This record gives sequence, C-alpha cells and structure tokens, in this order.
Amino acid sequence: MRQRISQRGDRTDLLYGVPWVLGTRWRGDAGLFRERFEQIGYDQERYGLQLGVQRPLFEEHIRGLRGALRYEIYEVNRFDVDPTLLEEDVQPGRQRIATLTPELTLDRRDVPLDPRRGSFHLVSVRGGGLALGGEADFIATRLETHWFFDWVPPTVLALSARLGLAEPLGDDDRLPIEERFFAGGASTVRGYRERRLGPLDARGNPAGGNGLAVFNVEWRFPLWRWFGGAVFFDTGAVTAKIADLAPDELRSGVGGGLRLSTPVGPVRLDLGYPLDRVENQDRKMRFYLSIGHPF
Repeated sequence: MRQRISQRGDRTDLLYGVPWVLGTRWRGDAGLFRERFEQIGYDQERYGLQLGVQRPLFEEHIRGLRGALRYEIYEVNRFDVDPTLLEEDVQPGRQRIATLTPELTLDRRDVPLDPRRGSFHLVSVRGGGLALGGEADFIATRLETHWFFDWVPPTVLALSARLGLAEPLGDDDRLPIEERFFAGGASTVRGYRERRLGPLDARGNPAGGNGLAVFNVEWRFPLWRWFGGAVFFDTGAVTAKIADLAPDELRSGVGGGLRLSTPVGPVRLDLGYPLDRVENQDRKMRFYLSIGHPF
C-alpha cells in the first residue's frame, strides 16, 4: 500500500504484482487507487483500477528494450469548477474514462535514478474509448528521448526532447482535462508557473492542450561531497490544437540549481528565469523544490 499526502490533496494506492503471469516471462501488476486534489481552477476526486503486463524484449539482440501493455479505468468527479473553465469544456460532475496503452522503452542508462551516461527512450500510444468501458473517445501519443554524456568528467551533459500529440475521436470535441497536456514548472520548462505554459482561461487557469513539445539542456557538476549544481536551458510549448505546434510557439527559460544526492535520487532546488512573456505571468525568478531529476 502506498500513501501520498500533500497540502493540495492525497492519494492512496493498493498494489499487487505477479512476476510470472500464467508461467510466462511477463510481469503482471494490478492496482486500485483513490485520490483527491485541489487542481488549478477546480477540485477533483478520482478512483479506479489499473492492470498491466511488461517484460524485456529481444534480450539476446537489444539490451534494455521493454514492452508493456496497460489498461486503466477510473471515474473522476470534478467540482468547484471555476466558471471560466466551463468555456474550456471542463464540466463539473462525474465522468468515466478507460484507456489501453501499449508502450515501448529502451533504457541504456548506467544508473536510472542519477545517470551519468547512456540514454532512455519511450514510445507510447494511449487510446480511450467506449469499447473499453469509458465515456470519452480519444487517442494520444507520447515520444521521449533523453541522453546523458560524461564527456568532461566529473560533469554530465543531459539532453531531453518530449513530444505529445492527442486528438478526440467520434462525437467528442475536447479531451477530458485529465488527458490533456500541460507544461511549465519544475519538470518541464522552468521559469514559468506550474502547468501555465499553454492555453489559459479568462482567469489564467490552465486549460491544457492537444499538442506538447519540450526540449531541455542541463549541465550537472559536483560541488562538495553529496552536493552538486546544475545550469539549464528549457524551452517548450503546449497548444490547443496539434496543428498549432510551431517554433514560434516555444517559450524558453534559463537558470541554475543545487542537487543533494540521496538513495532515492537527488533533492533539487532550481531557480529559473523566463526569457519570454506569457499571459498572466510576470517575468521574474521562480524557485522549484522537488525530488529527482526533471528528466
């Protein structure tokens, strides 16, 4: 059982794993979850079921390649929705969403929690539909590639690119807000407010979008014993429609930070500054405190 509690809400997971499904090399996982969070512009409660299988593929020929297939069904209840978000098709009340996601990953990192060399790549397609037991039809694709180089020891150059594309299907005009893309904040484009780099409603609440592009460059270096530092350049965009993704939509930020090495990955404090103006945000330094590298 896993429990997470924060100022904005809480989540409970009950997890079960089977290393050999039906005697095969596939690992099976099942999970029940319940969460309640204060999102930006509305409150949300969700509960649902997750089922999945995964295993290494073609081990004799390709090191680090894994395949996975995941099914998720959850019911979400949105309440206290800001009236301006209603215009972005964020409807209060209950909705059931079911998805099926095949995924491929290729992991060549030396240390997954704090890599110094190698790479990580992901391709996934997430489909939601009535046939799966949900009430929304859509398809979403995620592509990610992350590279780590130790060309100048003991420093590390980290590069990342992420692309997300999603479209509603059938009679649906908009994606459920839980399935839209967001950017801005500690793990995407630093220098901007959390989840607010992209479409906003009239009051500045993030509405999310169907298109996502994020690119990051980070140089990591040691300072003293368990402490390290980093300087970074982030750029990215979220657009309401996929066709709107273009270079002139990208917004960039620069900055630096401190890293404290721990057994569960680095605890990091970053300071980012936005290079571009965006609606409802001041151009000023912003602090981010989190656990783990942004990519």
